[in-house]
Amino acid sequence: MNLSTRTEWEIENVLESYEVNDDMKKFNILHIYDTGEKCREDHSGFLDSRHFDLWAFNSETNEKRFLGRHDGIISYDGISVFIIRVFIDGSLFVRTTKMVSIDFFTQEIVLKEV
Repeated sequence: MNLSTRTEWEIENVLESYEVNDDMKKFNILHIYDTGEKCREDHSGFLDSRHFDLWAFNSETNEKRFLGRHDGIISYDGISVFIIRVFIDGSLFVRTTKMVSIDFFTQEIVLKEV
């Protein structure tokens, strides 16, 4: 059977298998869900952007954490990205080459290497 058609390999099933940990500090996967909300409409964030819900995942501990609603992600450390994919539901999957952590910076997230 082709792995791409097997239900257990669908991304929703894989990401749902992670345990929620609201204290998780480091991660190597980001999953970004477009909320459809335009920043311009509520005068928050970058006016040419839309808000997104951000989940972080740690593939070593099998944990995940909801990081909130934001409008941008940046890194001053030059974080290396290993994989970027847009899933069929329009969500964005980003996997970094090393563990990273975050600093909340208003609506924007700042990533740094751990």
